[in-house]
Amino acid sequence: MRNRLISFLENAALKKASSGKGFICPRCGIGTQARGVVSGQVLTCQFCGYFGSALEWVMKPDSPPSARPEDIPTTPPPGTRITLEPKMGGMVWKIPASGKSGGLLLVGWIWTLLCLTMGVIVLWLGITGTGSINDQPATVDRALGMELMMIPFHLIGIVMLYFGYRTKFASHQLAVGRGRIALTRRWLGRAKEKSMVISEVQTIQQVEFYSKNYQPVHGIEIKGARKKLRFGSSLTEAEKAWLVAQFQRSVWPDRFKKEETKSPGLVVTEEPAVVGSQPFSILIPKSSGALGIGIMLLMMGLLFLGVGLFVIRPHGMGHAHSSEGFFRILDLMFGLLDSGFQVIWCLISTIMLVAGIACLRSHRRNVGVEQRLVGSPNSISLKRFRHGTVIEEKTFERRLFRDIRATVSGSANGKPMKRIEMILGDRSETIANWVAGEKADALVEEVRQAMR
Repeated sequence: MRNRLISFLENAALKKASSGKGFICPRCGIGTQARGVVSGQVLTCQFCGYFGSALEWVMKPDSPPSARPEDIPTTPPPGTRITLEPKMGGMVWKIPASGKSGGLLLVGWIWTLLCLTMGVIVLWLGITGTGSINDQPATVDRALGMELMMIPFHLIGIVMLYFGYRTKFASHQLAVGRGRIALTRRWLGRAKEKSMVISEVQTIQQVEFYSKNYQPVHGIEIKGARKKLRFGSSLTEAEKAWLVAQFQRSVWPDRFKKEETKSPGLVVTEEPAVVGSQPFSILIPKSSGALGIGIMLLMMGLLFLGVGLFVIRPHGMGHAHSSEGFFRILDLMFGLLDSGFQVIWCLISTIMLVAGIACLRSHRRNVGVEQRLVGSPNSISLKRFRHGTVIEEKTFERRLFRDIRATVSGSANGKPMKRIEMILGDRSETIANWVAGEKADALVEEVRQAMR
């Protein structure tokens, strides 16, 4: 079940990227469009020549692309509205307003409208003296007290709206020259500038600003000895990578005197690795965590399901008959919400319980099983053994081997977990999905040494 779930999520991510999101090169951050991409397909960047599985390209990395500035094309990414012009002995990058809020405006307005609606209802109850507030008869004093308690919630909505509109409509300008680097933000007719001396600049890179849908969102940070200049979270991945490379070239020109000799947009491909013919047999570390995750999900599912069945009791419907008119409708609505909450709670608990059972079954099936990568002069085989007997085998031509990769697929207890893939011609073969980072890196290096 776990493998089917992983396959489903992979195909969904590839379909989304193919239909519009696009694929981002893990090395240089330049985006590209590709249609009909399937799991296991290998993509090659037309700018820096990096090749890797489509899944590696589509999954947003925990850290931004770490390409060298000389690997990034000096021309702006296609479709960008960022302009570059010489000014006052230096260069100025003008970044227009993105027109995007990153979802802050939607969430902010929903939050604000809900708070306002609740506030109006509470005031109406207090003024008319009908209904109850905090299970007590409604009065003006109790309504005002409730309004005071809701002030922090109103402030949260205002803050979200402020940053949402600023992100959507603010434009930026970054100037490098005359020994200084200055960032100017313009919004609502006002300009705010921050600057630092170039000699104090320590790093220019992409860093995580916040998370959206459990995925990190990166922006550009120019870090000095005493302050930071941060912006650009709404830019595209290609624009971020290009701007970081441009700023680094401008601030530290002596480090990057060797410019690219290839023309922009030239398709460059990496040559396949030189493949030897020595035989080998390498043990592949097991995907870990199924037992621990299974026990945890099983216990949580049982506990939460018990709470949902025996503790959470819908009670709002019982008061509907004692109310009249509009307030009876409100009681009915809250009663339905109570019942719906119990159903949703029990449904989620059941899903956790089933997932825990599936993880335990997966662990049980893999007890006593080991997986090895076996090389002969002409082939590479991925074999699964149980007590010394081969129970499953996949064989590939050795000459197709290009590389083996370990990429971050998540984290457990603060430590990175990685997926291991072998690149074979224009296809990729997944060897393991959830292996401790240090073990995955060690396996990759061992296989590379054996293949030489």
